Amino acid sequence: MQLNLGFPHPKYQVEEPYFSMYNRQTISAWPNTLPRNAPSYLSDMKRVRTGESPTTENLREIQAVYYGMITRTDMLIGKLLAQIEALGLLEDTMIIFTSDHGDFAGQYGLVEKWDTCMQDCIMHVPMILYSPDLDSPAKVDSLTEHTDIAPTILELLGLTPSWGIHGTSLVNCVCGTQKKDYVFADGGHEEEMIARIRDDFTQQELENGKQRTYFDHPAAMARVKMVRSKEWKLVVRFDGENELYHLTTDPHEMQNVYDCEENARIIQELQLQLIRWCLRTDTDRPYQEKVRA
Repeated sequence: MQLNLGFPHPKYQVEEPYFSMYNRQTISAWPNTLPRNAPSYLSDMKRVRTGESPTTENLREIQAVYYGMITRTDMLIGKLLAQIEALGLLEDTMIIFTSDHGDFAGQYGLVEKWDTCMQDCIMHVPMILYSPDLDSPAKVDSLTEHTDIAPTILELLGLTPSWGIHGTSLVNCVCGTQKKDYVFADGGHEEEMIARIRDDFTQQELENGKQRTYFDHPAAMARVKMVRSKEWKLVVRFDGENELYHLTTDPHEMQNVYDCEENARIIQELQLQLIRWCLRTDTDRPYQEKVRA
């Protein structure tokens, strides 16, 4: 069974008691200015979605309501788990709790998400795995990817993955015997698709901030690939507005240091890892049975 919950997601709204659960004045507000050397897509998004200078009050309001939406989701998941246990199904059930993406909820003065954003607030999402076949609860700090979920399920069920599945099982990672040094992501649209989608927008759709951003600033949806280690993140963009963040000293990704000469060796190593990932995951699909390729 797959259960999709709409929260947390724009529009930012939730009923009481969750709406007032978090104090707007005392929450630790996220940085709401753009990073140093920010690529233009961030400023384009900000201009359309929240304006050049959204007020701190408004951004705190969004953040507090976002927290309330998350808490409401936690409550609902708790009810579900309690019912599974009450029915005596817990020892015969695998449970995976995760999300397809995070959100801007005030970071950089932005809202929602964007398909070419590779910031951790978008990419770093919850992942809780329960299986009767795994040992007692443990917190795992290894890097992981969504593509790891399918191989993990298959291994726990004793099934063999079919050809073409990316990712690796997390069972060894959960057991503490294996960790990933790098994780990867990509997004955005090819040039032909950008032109095709822009031509199809209706006037009503353009009243939505996300579609308006796409229409007014199509370069913001140009193809992008990311490689991330524990310490560094490199984002390579088709339009050349690349990004490099030292996550150890800059966890909020406020200093794009791609242009710093002293980081040339780091960039070279991350680019090599990214190329290797592309070589490993690029496919020849669809599979042609006649030629076995």
